[in-house]
Amino acid sequence: MIRGRITEREGNFGKVLRTFVYESDGITEHEGDNLGKVKRALVYEGDGKTLTEKTGGKDGKVKRTFTFEADHVIEWEVSPYGKRKSTYLFEPGEHRILEREGGKYGTLLRGFLFEPEGIVEGEGGGHGPVRRMFAFDREEPAIFERPGGHFGEVRRTFVFEGMDPGVLRNFDAFLQFVLAVG
Repeated sequence: MIRGRITEREGNFGKVLRTFVYESDGITEHEGDNLGKVKRALVYEGDGKTLTEKTGGKDGKVKRTFTFEADHVIEWEVSPYGKRKSTYLFEPGEHRILEREGGKYGTLLRGFLFEPEGIVEGEGGGHGPVRRMFAFDREEPAIFERPGGHFGEVRRTFVFEGMDPGVLRNFDAFLQFVLAVG
């Protein structure tokens, strides 16, 4: 179980936008710094394989759920009994995650390629045009979001406290991060 805090900053270590607190029962999103107003929560359910997104905090209204399996994650609208929205397929041999519309054989929406310098989000299987890259900082415990890839300007910086950014090299942890930060 990951515990710690990620602070989202504008640009290259600019103004604090949001704070994500990782606890044993889920991830809570707060406005700004100093744990401001709770905006939403991603709650780990008791079955050990379901993550539920709720607006307004852990007791809020259910927005969507995610069911984690060994080789994929299913995104459901509202609950596990709602409409299947997307399926995220883990491909360890290819070092990528593929997002498909609906089930495992739906339209390919995007891919996340795991590279030594960071994780690249691209259209199609990840080899199409690059949407953005989450680049690992070599000096600070941080990740930079760069639209367009390696040489894009820094849009947001995610600063890690009490946890190592390298944990995002794990498919499950990275997917939870993307679901949290958008």
